[in-house]
Amino acid sequence: MIFMKKPPMLVSRPYRALGWLTLGGRQIPILPRLSILYFLVFIVLLLISTCALEWRLAALSDRGLLNSQAWKVANQLLYKLDQRKVHSTYENPLWFSDGIPFHDSGKRRILVIGDSFVWGDGSLNCNDLWWRQLERALHHAGYWNVEVVAAGLNGASTQDELHWLRDLKLIERVKPDVIVIGYVTNDPDCVDFEGRHYVPQKLSLQPKTSRPNSLAARVFPQLTFQIDRLLSRRNETMHQGGFDYADWELKILEGPNIQAYQKVLMELGEFLKQSGVPYLAVTLPNQPDPDFWRRRYAVVSPLFQNAGIPFHDLSPAFLNEYGSGGNLLRWAINPANGHPGPLSTSFYARQVSALLIRTAPSALGAPAPPPINLKPEINDWMPPTLHPVQIGESEWILDYSNDTRKNLPVLPLRKPFSMLAFREPVAIRRVEVSGARLRRAELFLQEIDPSTGAARWETTSLGTRRGTNLAWDLGPNEQTVPLNALMLNVDFNADLSSKLRIRITSEQKAVLP
Repeated sequence: MIFMKKPPMLVSRPYRALGWLTLGGRQIPILPRLSILYFLVFIVLLLISTCALEWRLAALSDRGLLNSQAWKVANQLLYKLDQRKVHSTYENPLWFSDGIPFHDSGKRRILVIGDSFVWGDGSLNCNDLWWRQLERALHHAGYWNVEVVAAGLNGASTQDELHWLRDLKLIERVKPDVIVIGYVTNDPDCVDFEGRHYVPQKLSLQPKTSRPNSLAARVFPQLTFQIDRLLSRRNETMHQGGFDYADWELKILEGPNIQAYQKVLMELGEFLKQSGVPYLAVTLPNQPDPDFWRRRYAVVSPLFQNAGIPFHDLSPAFLNEYGSGGNLLRWAINPANGHPGPLSTSFYARQVSALLIRTAPSALGAPAPPPINLKPEINDWMPPTLHPVQIGESEWILDYSNDTRKNLPVLPLRKPFSMLAFREPVAIRRVEVSGARLRRAELFLQEIDPSTGAARWETTSLGTRRGTNLAWDLGPNEQTVPLNALMLNVDFNADLSSKLRIRITSEQKAVLP
């Protein structure tokens, strides 16, 4: 075997190469230049395709149609902020915040009891939770003398709810006129006298999707996240005797656990009957999949009925309204969190409002006209440290402390923002913002979709203004649109705690879609 840098002159060279290898009288090219060219073309096309895919994934993420690393981080921040905002605990499960305190208003009262669907895991605006939407729906139907309060925590089961109602004397404290139990598919989970679950879940590792220092994650963050998610599903840690969540939901409908759950429901039904307060249970489906819900409701429905608790399955109506299939994120609270979002919660509210009007009209009282001159009322905000202080009929002072600035949400606007949410949808004509250190601000509107009563995913920017005294006037068409919330992206001239004053001029009064 002889290596030659160039082939003998007597051998024809149909193409060029970096070198030639003579083997058995045959000359073999080493790295033909044409192949190098083809390889480079392939690499360029691969990079173009990867960039196009990355851009497409980013666009889907921005529209809320795809989970991503950015949404994962955003959801973690929202959970942390919700923990600061919501003051309920296991021994005091009543939902209340600084903007929605629990107090005796003298109105007819509905108590909604549940789990994370009540607490609001992943929520930006608590008014999008289904029990808050229920109050709006009842007002829309003319029942302005009704308020809705709630009790619930992440992971709570029907066994926990029985403890709250009976042992913590929640009914005596709340004095509700009707009780609504929101049934979720993990509610049958029971523990024995030693606190052990009859059916354990499989422990799983969180997907290792955040590799911010890797070159791939920096250049192609969307694509890297999706690949890592697929790989993490294969590498989840095993836990002997446990079940994956989907299997676990079905296993708790069998054996000793379902027997324990039947006993819990019998005790709950007897207690509710003795309370003398009207009550009912409703299912809360969050995707239009009839087979999925049928398997999970068929077992528990007769148990509720045998316990004397009316059990209303909303899944057929959900399927009828939204059809089957579709992107499941459409009904979620955000792309990284499968809890029900505005489209789902608005549906629950409309269904339960109609159900209460039909089955418990005496508990609601007579319809009443809306309050005269109903003005915009801010009852929720993010971050919690923004803490608006009302100084006039339609004026508030906002606290942009260092803590507030460090915890500003970023998505879905893709820029840091603060949020001010209205108790009732409101139509406005003008927004004024001022502050001594204010340099620039951009205002966004979150509108209510009149066809569904739910907050729209997309926001409307009214543009950026610069200076210390800023104002936005809404056009004639915008003035008639019911708004769910305002969002502000602001910059200051100094990196110091600052105060902003905001004034909101309403069109006439708060409106409902």
